[in-house]
Amino acid sequence: MGDSNIGNPVIIALSSFATALLVLGIVEATGMHKFAPALLFAVFWAGVAQIPTALISAIRGDVYVGSVVGTFGNWLLAFFLLQFVSATGAVPVDPAAVGLFSLILVPAILILWIPAIKAGDTPFNAAFAVLTVMILFLSSGEILGNPMFIKIAGVLALIAAAIIYYVMYENTMHLCT
Repeated sequence: MGDSNIGNPVIIALSSFATALLVLGIVEATGMHKFAPALLFAVFWAGVAQIPTALISAIRGDVYVGSVVGTFGNWLLAFFLLQFVSATGAVPVDPAAVGLFSLILVPAILILWIPAIKAGDTPFNAAFAVLTVMILFLSSGEILGNPMFIKIAGVLALIAAAIIYYVMYENTMHLCT
């Protein structure tokens, strides 16, 4: 299943992604937008952590994991830049543009979900399901200007974070056996 002589960095990708989702959930589910800068940095951290994870996973021969974290990592970095230029005022960004950018991730998620379905990987299936619905609510909320959709997305982000932390736990415990 891959080169065991090269360490498995997936725990780092899972940790950073779950943390970004946790912060997203805290900000959006509670409406505590004073924490938005923490969300911006959590998204950046997750994106940066996932790129080397994707490369190392591919080198190890785990192309599926590399594809999943690489897709999310690249998207997260681009999302960070979109939010950063908006926050700094460098480029005015309409919330609908943020919604559209979120929505464009859904086809990739659906395609990447197929191997998890075929493998019967319950935690990954749960993560993909919750992430897909979360992104649909988040993007719809931004495009339509519907704060309730964004709040629902925040709650789903908290659920997704819990699932991904569980997957991280499983991967960590696997290293200990």
